[in-house]
Amino acid sequence: MKPFFGAWIPDHKPGDSEDENPSLNRVITIVPAGDAVEFHLRWQQPGETMQRGMFSAIPDGSKQTISDDQAIMCASPTPRELVTELSQNGSVIHHTHRIVHDGIMTITERGIGHPATVSVYRRSPIKQVIVYRRDLKMRKGKIAAQVAHAAMRVFFQRGAAIGPSCRSR
Repeated sequence: MKPFFGAWIPDHKPGDSEDENPSLNRVITIVPAGDAVEFHLRWQQPGETMQRGMFSAIPDGSKQTISDDQAIMCASPTPRELVTELSQNGSVIHHTHRIVHDGIMTITERGIGHPATVSVYRRSPIKQVIVYRRDLKMRKGKIAAQVAHAAMRVFFQRGAAIGPSCRSR
């Protein structure tokens, strides 16, 4: 699962022709959540407001009930593959297959009545923003210590998510 964790943005190269709108602003973030995996989705058409969605699933290959008539299945057939299927009334209505190789994620999606689409994503550069509250009236040293603690917490959590290359030695 570790190769999938992080933020992913579309990998558009000059001259690419896609069925999808290349000006669509998209970000997919995949993070660990205990035994489950959380998928955070953001997308925006030009001139429209940002849309957001989130779902989580345990990648054990079993169907997990979402509502009375919907279920989701998540599996990782190999360390570099991640599959999700959305079912309604027992029939698969959407299938997504993700493969990660050399920092590139290829997503193949199939929905009922729609042709398969293939999208290519690359890992997004990391940006960290830490905000502190001035109304707490902390001294500069205390603020610096709290900011450092917050920055290191993210560093170590991210290191735990993506592997030993980012962990402290």
